[in-house]
Amino acid sequence: MKNLFALLYKNHLFLLFLLLEILSLTLAIQHNAFQRSTFIHSAHSISGNTYDVINNFSSYMDLKEKNALLADSLAKVRTQSMFSFLKRDTNFTKINDTLYQQQYVFVSAEVLHLTTHKINNYITLNKGSHDGIKNGMAVIGTNGIVGVVNGTTDNYCSVLSVLHSQSSIPCRLKKSKNIGFLIWNNRDFDYRHCLLKDIPLTAKIAKGDTVVTTENSNIFPGGIPVGKVVEAHLADESQSQDVTVELFLDYNILDHAFIIRDLMKDQKDSLQIKFQND
Repeated sequence: MKNLFALLYKNHLFLLFLLLEILSLTLAIQHNAFQRSTFIHSAHSISGNTYDVINNFSSYMDLKEKNALLADSLAKVRTQSMFSFLKRDTNFTKINDTLYQQQYVFVSAEVLHLTTHKINNYITLNKGSHDGIKNGMAVIGTNGIVGVVNGTTDNYCSVLSVLHSQSSIPCRLKKSKNIGFLIWNNRDFDYRHCLLKDIPLTAKIAKGDTVVTTENSNIFPGGIPVGKVVEAHLADESQSQDVTVELFLDYNILDHAFIIRDLMKDQKDSLQIKFQND
């Protein structure tokens, strides 16, 4: 209390000046129509801008929440769609069995951080091992492929982006069904284009052809749209064609992604290991 009195005494002249200023402004506003009108207009303008900022912030938070709910809903729709089910052999009949068996589960995740301007780009998502996420799982966006999970903690995971020098994803031309490997040509750091390599010289390629993931991949489900053909040219060794692909996904505006859990991956991996050891 003694310190408070000392502070007030030390600044009593300034406080007196401030009090008189407030009093004079109050009297001026009350007894002069022009000053009163100006004050009211300024007050409304300040309060309006303040409310606008608050409203925009609230709208942003509300929109962010709605986007997260929408992503969760879309993940559920993808999981329940026929795309996520494996059709069983219909030549045999089995009691208490169904025609389709669940193969893929989609887990929605929020993008926390990403880069597109480096030779090796990574993405951080807010889902981890507690959500069943493991290394090697495929990650896609709403309109294209994102990359492959390459590290997890309890609540987060790191994704090796398609825009990475070590990324090589089996893809095919939708029309001709020719298969190649999608890599990022990072010489120009162009995050909207990749190269589809090892396409046979005999393949018929037209500008605008769609490129999709191949069913032969042990990571991505087949048929996921990747991009469209821009041009094709002979590879350096002239034994195949390199196809420039414009990616459907714009990584710079990526805010949500879907991690794909393949429920049959362990079975496929065990078979591959068995045949490799034979």
